[in-house]
Amino acid sequence: MNVSILQMPVKIGERAINMETAEKMTACAMSAPQKPDVLVMPEMWDIGFYPKHLAESADYLGNEGKAFLSALAKKYHVNIVGGSISEKNDTKIHNHAYIFNREGQEVADYIKTHLFSHAGENKRFAAGNELSVFELDGIKCGIIICYELRFPELARTLAMKGIEMLFIPAAWPLKRADHWDTLIKARAIENQFFVTAVNTFGHSVIVNPWGETISEEISENIISASIDMAQIAEVRNSINVYNDRRPELY
Repeated sequence: MNVSILQMPVKIGERAINMETAEKMTACAMSAPQKPDVLVMPEMWDIGFYPKHLAESADYLGNEGKAFLSALAKKYHVNIVGGSISEKNDTKIHNHAYIFNREGQEVADYIKTHLFSHAGENKRFAAGNELSVFELDGIKCGIIICYELRFPELARTLAMKGIEMLFIPAAWPLKRADHWDTLIKARAIENQFFVTAVNTFGHSVIVNPWGETISEEISENIISASIDMAQIAEVRNSINVYNDRRPELY
């Protein structure tokens, strides 16, 4: 599987500009000699995290964002993990991720379940109550969003559901970049799966089950890697933490 991260510069509250940026970056990524099978976008790429007038800026039922991502996936025949967008219904606003296959069909979605109270996210958004596991080109994947990287039990639950790749769209401040870098590697090592983490502000990375960075920048703000899923079996045959777990104790 070839994966490309779109580390987008996001303008707060400017959906049209951000969509234009996403379109241009997708075209650039898909013009690479080794085309990606999956494109990954950051948290709330549509309007940023987050405008003062959130209720006015949020996308009603996610209709505009979903239509855009679906069309993009179909046009380039590529799977898209659409980061997350600000989605609202008649009563609530969600930090909502949508995933599309190569035909532009929505194959999964996820509403952020752990909200960042330090930034007041829990006062402006409603939390989701379900995890998301899905397949892209036959590979089992899961998704968490930004702050949720700090909850190891969340990643482990997805691991126990059999995922081989964890996607983490984020808008993580660089003043805590050391936390970001350390936690990404920890989640990969302890669960022995791949992690693709895209952050609006930088330090986007793809990490293998040994905790090693395997990504490289192919153009400005586009980071890619070719992933060999067989490496998961190699790691687990070498140090099989799953066999040695004692869940009756915890």
